[in-house]
Amino acid sequence: GFASEISIDYALKNGEHLRFRGQIEPTGTGGIVYVLKSIGDFNGRGIQLTPTRYILAEHPDVPNQIGRVGSAVGDENINITHFELMKGYSNRNLIACALNDGNEVPRGLLDRIKTETSVGMGPKASRASVVDLRNYNH
Repeated sequence: GFASEISIDYALKNGEHLRFRGQIEPTGTGGIVYVLKSIGDFNGRGIQLTPTRYILAEHPDVPNQIGRVGSAVGDENINITHFELMKGYSNRNLIACALNDGNEVPRGLLDRIKTETSVGMGPKASRASVVDLRNYNH
């Protein structure tokens, strides 16, 4: 099959919306992968997400951000099955951590990720959210 253009409007629990733009591409095993160029107002060089749950962490491009996000998630005993890094423009990056189906994201984890990845750059320097692409009807 061929890739199809997509635009997904995803409602977050806090009432905000993220728009995912890119393509759906078939995998060799009969599944699909989302090849995205933008998530919300974040634009980058592309990221591949599968239909699963993710913690998305947008942050300034400074050293040790992957470690900060991974440590915060691991401290909550949540297993990251895989992650993708989307290199952005304007010195920003986005980390997508895929989660096991059984893991719930505890209250406070997203705030911790935002705080620890802001590293003295102000409270709005980083953003974090949970998205569930398992049941998206494309």
